[in-house]
Formats: sequence, structure tokens, C-alpha cells
Amino acid sequence: MEVILWATDGSSSACTAGKMVRHLLTGFPDAKVIALYVREIFAYPPQALVPSASSIEPNEQQNIERQITDLFEQTQLRSVEFIVVEGHPAVTIAEEADRFNVDLIVVGSHGYHGLNRLVLGSVSRHLLDHTVRPVLVVR
Repeated sequence: MEVILWATDGSSSACTAGKMVRHLLTGFPDAKVIALYVREIFAYPPQALVPSASSIEPNEQQNIERQITDLFEQTQLRSVEFIVVEGHPAVTIAEEADRFNVDLIVVGSHGYHGLNRLVLGSVSRHLLDHTVRPVLVVR
């Protein structure tokens, strides 16, 4: 295995998936890890559609960068490349996996990415159904 894409939104489920990536590196120490955060673009903010929906913290990118550092600072990994892109999470993750020719996509079973947090596993389900790349969904 040469390239692992870990999709993260900063949620506890994504963190658990990151721990799995860290574990996978014990068997594939030369693998490159791409930590991907997809910033979702909304026509309307989630609070306009569902008043009880709270937005993710304003410093989400910094929080995710800190999560990556905390997870991988103790490993001998040469580097984790952190990439931020905008788009629909499931579609964008699949596109980025193709662009980087990854060997494995690792995602949490659910997250809190925009309205998708209201539908358990919508991103992971989409990936399982719409990509030819291996997907590891971590609970």
C-alpha cells in the first residue's frame, strides 16, 4: 500500500478513523497519508433549514490540523499531507482519491459535516456505492 486517503471532518468518528490509519502504518510504514477535509458549500446555511442545527466551530481547519498533529506526531511517518477542498464531501472525496490514485480510502462511519450529520453515514454510504477504490469505514 502506497497512498492512504483519510477523510476527516474533525468529528470523533473521523478521529477514530485516523487512529485506524495510524495503526495501518505499522504494516505499511512507507505509505503516504493524505488527510482530506472537504469544506461543504451550502446554498443556504444549515440553520436556515433546521433551526436546531449548529454550525461547526469557526476554527474547524485549525482544529483538524491539531487533530492530525496529535494523531501522527508519535509515528515515524515522513509526512501527512493535509488538503482542504470545497465541494460535496462524498463526491469530492471520491474525486480526490482518483486524482491521487490512492490505494485505500479511510472514513468514519458518520461525522458532523453540515446537514450530512443528520443522516447517519451518508458520506461513507455514498463512497461504498460510487467508488471503485477500496473503502474502510471505521466505527
